[in-house]
Amino acid sequence: MNEFIEKNRGLLKFYYIAARIIGWMIVFMGGIHLVWFLSEPLWRDVKWETILPYLPQNLQFMLGLVVLGIAQFIRYLSEKQYQPGWLLRHGDKLLYLFAFFQIVKAIGSCSNFTVLITSRTNYNLANVCQAVIVGLFLVFSTIATILILVGLAQVLRRLMPVIEETKTLV
Repeated sequence: MNEFIEKNRGLLKFYYIAARIIGWMIVFMGGIHLVWFLSEPLWRDVKWETILPYLPQNLQFMLGLVVLGIAQFIRYLSEKQYQPGWLLRHGDKLLYLFAFFQIVKAIGSCSNFTVLITSRTNYNLANVCQAVIVGLFLVFSTIATILILVGLAQVLRRLMPVIEETKTLV
């Protein structure tokens, strides 16, 4: 692995810089979206209780934090003297939190989906099949996303001590 890192040090540095730029852009844009979403009721007569269930759908900046964690991981692998940053040290907890918000988002979208289904007055076979296909797609994509996030958290939790150990041996 050290040979691969030495051969591709320039490419890894490019990936690190690109991941940092993209991660900060996602965090910045997600933060703007979250502030916009939370400040919207200030100029409309909407109660906070009605919008709080939809808040996890607006936490897109967490994806940016995951990308910044990946950037720190690349830098940690490629540089000998670099110590892991806060995101990398607590990345598993961040991924678990992101998976939790995906679950909350799925529950919110299921409630929206059931309202959409029950509001229809025309129950023909095409509408029911379309609703079932969309529902299954939402369920399977959410389950896949959650499993990927939890799996990455487990890998990160077990991989960091191994990498730290191999860095001290070299």
